[in-house]
Amino acid sequence: MGILVKQTDKRQLSAKHLVDVIKTKHEEQRRERSLKGSAPRHQFQWSFSDKDVTLDLLRLMALYAIHNSQHSNTEKERIWDFFVDFIPTFFDLDDAAVQERVPKFQLDSGEEDADDPTPLELTNGRSRRNGRRGDLLRGVLDPGRNTNKSRASKEGSASGSKETTPDVASGNEDETPEINDDHASSDLSNERWMPTIPKPTILKSGEDGDLLTADNELKADGYFPRPWYNFFCNQSIFVFFSIFHTLYQRLREVKESEQSVTESIARMHRVRPAHEVGLTESPKLYFESSDTPDTYWPKTMDLIEEYIVGDIDEARYQEVLRHFYLAKGWKLYTIQDLIRTLCRLSLTCSSVDGKEKTYDLIKQFLASREREETSYQTEISARKFAEKCVKDGELFVICWVCTSSLMYCSVDCDSLY
Repeated sequence: MGILVKQTDKRQLSAKHLVDVIKTKHEEQRRERSLKGSAPRHQFQWSFSDKDVTLDLLRLMALYAIHNSQHSNTEKERIWDFFVDFIPTFFDLDDAAVQERVPKFQLDSGEEDADDPTPLELTNGRSRRNGRRGDLLRGVLDPGRNTNKSRASKEGSASGSKETTPDVASGNEDETPEINDDHASSDLSNERWMPTIPKPTILKSGEDGDLLTADNELKADGYFPRPWYNFFCNQSIFVFFSIFHTLYQRLREVKESEQSVTESIARMHRVRPAHEVGLTESPKLYFESSDTPDTYWPKTMDLIEEYIVGDIDEARYQEVLRHFYLAKGWKLYTIQDLIRTLCRLSLTCSSVDGKEKTYDLIKQFLASREREETSYQTEISARKFAEKCVKDGELFVICWVCTSSLMYCSVDCDSLY
């Protein structure tokens, strides 16, 4: 299993395979719903009940983001900021615990800033020098890039010449509405449902939390408290959480394999006649006979951190996991490759490029995350906004339930509302 794990992960955790699996399961549920009349509306149910493991995984991700050599210092900072800001907010992690566990990001001396000691920092984390030669070149190659003019100003400044060809990229600016941080998103017009949308009505919910009033009228236009949060997202975010859950599950399986470590320690310290006569050498031990089950996981985390940072080689890392976690340890052989994929996806999620809408979807979710109440019209408006951002791609919805630490993931959420 350890020999084949790298090839298996490369195939089964690719974006294409993950999307194909959830789409296939969605189609099977649709057929089951048409035949039997009922089927779950979500395709996957993921549990994140152990927040300590989530914190440990976040620490490993932050360590790799700081010490990897594939990215520049500016990109490292963007990756670290995304991990530290987004993951604790999504999973309701304690701020004090995050500050204690996650290492701080510190820039190396002078690699990025050798030419200019005071580079200007853009909103997307990339440094911009004082000269504008690169910006002019980008403007020639892509006229619609980095433009801040509105459509009205463009129409007012048009010369009216018939020989002038309109800019194709300029028409994309008004396709996606801006995200509002308040409840104003529920006021968006939607002619598919009704000509005018009623204003939200604040109603006091009963002790039983019923959605019907005393007159048996549906309170669909009012706000109600919720223990769940819907995240309407695209393929990049879905793949990110799929790999994140895979790493979480593997770490938790290793953490819960205390019996295997205890048996391995007893076997390694057993008297060996071949060793007494000099036919074999003493094995390289990592756990001592004095270690207790409470120290197994902290020492294993130290081993993984040393491997990620580069203090020990891959052979020694795999040897310890193979000796003490024979049934589950091989699943952590490719932890560097999976975290490297998460870093690459985090750069996409934190990009504020006009053509990349992943950041807008995350911004909308974080705005919804700050509100304890929602309405059905607000959820519908959030989905409509996500549809405009995704366009021809697949639309996913990730529902995070805070009370049970469960995550429900589904694709093509046309039957949710």
